[in-house]
Amino acid sequence: MVKYNLVIDVAGVLLSNLSPGFWDELAQTAGVSYERLKSKFKQEVRDSLWCGKIKEEDFWEWISIR
Repeated sequence: MVKYNLVIDVAGVLLSNLSPGFWDELAQTAGVSYERLKSKFKQEVRDSLWCGKIKEEDFWEWISIR
């Protein structure tokens, strides 16, 4: 029996579906600018999500810390 794996590009597919409004509201809740939050995302987790080094749960944990 052949077993297939599905690989999902979370940083390019799932997260790109989050609206700018989501990021803006998150930034306001965290007390940081939208630009700073997006910059931190790009610096700290985007590449790790993209290549599968961290799980989706890790992303949501990162978000909750922010």
